[in-house]
Amino acid sequence: IVRGEELSARVLALAEGCMEHALIRLVNNLSYSGNETIIVEGSDECFVHAPLGTGNLNRTLRTEADVSGYTRRVEVVLSKVRPFQLVSWKEVAEF
Repeated sequence: IVRGEELSARVLALAEGCMEHALIRLVNNLSYSGNETIIVEGSDECFVHAPLGTGNLNRTLRTEADVSGYTRRVEVVLSKVRPFQLVSWKEVAEF
């Protein structure tokens, strides 16, 4: 059980790291299209979905990671990208 808990926590950290990557990309480019797989530490990977919304206001980013059957998803809602105004950052079961 400890192994499963450790793996689940690692997968969440992976999804959150992916989210940090996506946020940086969006802040630097409001036209960031997402839809990219990021490979971390050899074979671990996470996916950044296409951002919801357009422009500087009311944007939603979604990432997910799956390793050995453990899937974790993170959703971030921004009221404004520049300057950065975070509404929520949470783990979700489904998008």
